[in-house]
Amino acid sequence: MEAGKSRRRRRSSGNKLLFLRSREVRGIARVVYRLEGVGELQRGEILVTRATDPGGTPVFSSLGGIVLEIGAMLSHGSVVAREVGIPGIVNIRGATTAIRCLSMLLHANP
Repeated sequence: MEAGKSRRRRRSSGNKLLFLRSREVRGIARVVYRLEGVGELQRGEILVTRATDPGGTPVFSSLGGIVLEIGAMLSHGSVVAREVGIPGIVNIRGATTAIRCLSMLLHANP
């Protein structure tokens, strides 16, 4: 490395979408802003939220998929989604405001 050159990596300003499982699913998107709202989810619906925590884990097995605004491959939502075998996409800025509670296609096959 040349003298005076920094080893720091540049941070990307764009979204880096992380796909959790290769599968295509169609379902009803349910935007949930607070943990109390996960009880309203119906079997097969797609959870759209900012992030998840262990309190929402019991509903994951009945979900059709997840869309998370915040997350990485080792974040709670990502790990649990892979464990129960549901598709999802994490790290989508503004998902809770851009997606409405209506039918949508979640295509998790990069």
